Amino acid sequence: MDRALTGAPTDRSAHAVGLHEWFARRAGRVPTQPALSCDAVCWTYGELQQRVEAMSAVLAAGGVAAGDRVGYLGLNDPMFVVVMFATSRLGGVFVPLNFRLSGPELAYVIGDAGIHTLVAGEEHLAVIDGVRGTLACQRFIHRAGGAPGWEPADALMAQAATPPDAVPATADAVAVIMYTSGTTGHPKGAMLTHGNFWANNLNEMLLWDMVSTDVTLNFAPMFHVGGLLCGSLSTLLVVDIDLVGSFHVLRQAHAHLRKPGASVISITAPQSFVPMRYQAHACAAKAGVDQLTRVLALEWGGEGVRINSISPGPIDGTEDFRKLMAPSAAERASAQDAVPLKRFGSLDDIANLALFLASPYAGYISGAVIPCDGGGAVESVKPALEAAGASL
Repeated sequence: MDRALTGAPTDRSAHAVGLHEWFARRAGRVPTQPALSCDAVCWTYGELQQRVEAMSAVLAAGGVAAGDRVGYLGLNDPMFVVVMFATSRLGGVFVPLNFRLSGPELAYVIGDAGIHTLVAGEEHLAVIDGVRGTLACQRFIHRAGGAPGWEPADALMAQAATPPDAVPATADAVAVIMYTSGTTGHPKGAMLTHGNFWANNLNEMLLWDMVSTDVTLNFAPMFHVGGLLCGSLSTLLVVDIDLVGSFHVLRQAHAHLRKPGASVISITAPQSFVPMRYQAHACAAKAGVDQLTRVLALEWGGEGVRINSISPGPIDGTEDFRKLMAPSAAERASAQDAVPLKRFGSLDDIANLALFLASPYAGYISGAVIPCDGGGAVESVKPALEAAGASL
């Protein structure tokens, strides 16, 4: 039992913010209302909740408990949502995986996240099987009928025992770990809390004037926060990891930065000011980080805090560069020739700029978004970025 502002005892379920909690409340109120459609699948809230409970029983039977990480690798599919809510119901942490990564790249993320159970779609079983020997996952589940070495989710859910009691979530508990693309090195896991999701949902509902009869068409990949947070979850309840994550990190860090000489440096991207086809989610998120930099420079300047952003172009030696750069020497040379400085950037270029911005030599610079792109190098990889977006 919690206490409201009046001090009177209240029923916690009335205002719980956990991912699984608010969805279960919604399903209990409107069990026959359509919740989700994909291809030939159309589930009501009640039907979706039944599958969530069945999957939570399956995961629990395999040893998943509070704090354990469950990964999902696959194209947009109703099972993505089922596994996410089922993981949350057990107090676990959901880890959506980028289905465009190679085997070694996925192995790194899976190991870094410490994934206990991995659920995957048929299109991605082979890439996991290729690196399976390097993974520490305790269980591998195919999202549907199974495959050699993969347990079948359909059969497991059909035979599932009574689901265990749901684990209450606190607003500060981690709900989802979403990985960055690795612009300046390995991908990094951003830990989003149940409170983050709840606040984002409320903001979208108020901003877009959403009502219970609204329908959202999601075409963005759900492993990306643009596909998961920007409309999808808020629709089920009635901005992007870059922007939402940056906002909450800066908000929590503010109390420790309130002293003269403090400096904050954000990493953004040229998509914030170079429009690209099929990259609306990335362009909007990066532009939001840039504007956050400028606004906080105004608000925090009086406390002696400087805040700036670095916008890297194609930086050799990073995950993004390896994924986007054409493999042939001729195509690489052509892309490099399109850079005004006739070379790609290096990790040292970014590090040296960051050192300068953090030093006293930049003591009068704040609110700046500084390109580090060789004079507009993003144009050399813009076709690759647009082609990647078009393939989704």
